[in-house]
Amino acid sequence: MFRNLMRGTVAGLLPIFACVAAQGQAASQAGSQDLSQTYTLRSSARSVITDVLVLDRAGKPVHGLPQSAFHLTDNGQAEPLASFEEHSGGPQIALAEDALSPGVYTNARLLHMPPVVNILVVDIANLSLPDQMYLAYQLEKLVGNLPAGIAVAMYLNAGLHSVLLQDFTADHTRLLDAVHHALPHFAALGRDHYTDLSTLRGIAEDFSGIPGRKNVLWFSGGAALSLNPAGLVSSPGPELRYIYDELEAGRIAVYPIDARGLTTAPAVSGPTPGHETLPDVTLPVTDLTSAQHGLMQDVATATGGLPYYNGNGVWQAALHDVETGGDFYTLSYSPHGLKFDNRFHRVRVEVDGGPYTFSYRQGYFADGANISTPNGARTRLLAGNQKQADDLFRQAQPIIFRAEVQPIGPGGLKPGEQPPAPGQTRYAIRYLVPGSAFARRKVGGDSEAVVGVGFIAMDRNGKSLLQHAKQVTFAVDEAKLKEQPNALVPIVQQVDLNRGDTYLSLLVWDATSRRVGTLNVPLQVPQSR
Repeated sequence: MFRNLMRGTVAGLLPIFACVAAQGQAASQAGSQDLSQTYTLRSSARSVITDVLVLDRAGKPVHGLPQSAFHLTDNGQAEPLASFEEHSGGPQIALAEDALSPGVYTNARLLHMPPVVNILVVDIANLSLPDQMYLAYQLEKLVGNLPAGIAVAMYLNAGLHSVLLQDFTADHTRLLDAVHHALPHFAALGRDHYTDLSTLRGIAEDFSGIPGRKNVLWFSGGAALSLNPAGLVSSPGPELRYIYDELEAGRIAVYPIDARGLTTAPAVSGPTPGHETLPDVTLPVTDLTSAQHGLMQDVATATGGLPYYNGNGVWQAALHDVETGGDFYTLSYSPHGLKFDNRFHRVRVEVDGGPYTFSYRQGYFADGANISTPNGARTRLLAGNQKQADDLFRQAQPIIFRAEVQPIGPGGLKPGEQPPAPGQTRYAIRYLVPGSAFARRKVGGDSEAVVGVGFIAMDRNGKSLLQHAKQVTFAVDEAKLKEQPNALVPIVQQVDLNRGDTYLSLLVWDATSRRVGTLNVPLQVPQSR
């Protein structure tokens, strides 16, 4: 068992910042309500952004199409384009590695991201061990054939939450190590109760903070038949509808890939398993595999990705997605006479010439003030006037910081400090944040900043083991801060971890502006001496 032996301290503060009050608290949920506020923006207009992938008969991207070749309708009404831009995969921008040196990490790569990135999600929640071995082989082939310079990230999802295996890297050795570390792996107990809803929600939450378009290659054992058993993307329930909105706002395109390859399955009669009590969704005679593939098609259609199933060319399909996913056109428009009537608006794009194959988000929901927001929602973007949009833009800019995660040996304990329990290793998490990242507020004529840090420690199944957050208030010397705007403010936490894999999700937030910075850290916790 993990023991909550966490001690929050403010160490080595620069003269620019002086600690006024430190509030360390072992939170039942990492972060605080400051991190889960909902921001609803409304006005009489909404800007809709649609990324359109255009492929020819051979499945290759079509380049050089002019704006005049694109024709877009919203619920059957032609809409003029407000902006038009072509993106070409071209040479990849070299991404800075998050691991600067052993135990030192940063999210500074967010400052220099390419227009599109690729993220592999290895979902084993409903994937048998033999199928995992087959997927491991397919991923090895994929990594071995990735063009030089293309950086991808890899996550493992065993049902509860996705954990980082390898952050963005073009190093094939690191990616292969991540594959071998992930597969094969026993899925967590109770995985039969996991849903694709939770997986998609996690994808939206984890990846929305990355700038640009995100192509998420979701390898799984087929849909978990929990999204919409009738396979009707045009009429999803409120929860799925909210997730699709979040994926749209985060410019996340999901590419569902059936990692089992070519499959056959017996027909299943009666209601869809697990949904016997739901109204209007039972299917008298259902081929289980076909239903799974139908749902995968729905997810791809709703998010602008492409599905792949019922074929043994898994790695070739994934490689095609990586190589073509950076070639697309971005269209934007403001729907004429839009009313927030909570109805689904179907978007249709046609292109002169062809024949072409298209991939784009084929609709959105005109959500109004009477739409309830699910608990825990962080950001709700509908439409907004200029001032509110500026505020949200400020909140959306991530805080860039560095984190040093280092084990503390027996010689590093202070006199009288209790040592970790047998089998545990104590770690110091040292957050280093530029002072200019925080908004200041005036209190009695003086300036102060309110800074929060926190972490969630998870096992490789995504189960939360420990959570801790604290908030610290500093007095700010404005003159010195002006001279040294990038001076680093260090804040330290300690945590005792058991031997084995532990994945840390680190958070830094500014309580005044509500800006947030996040960083995922995979650890190999050694055997404690």
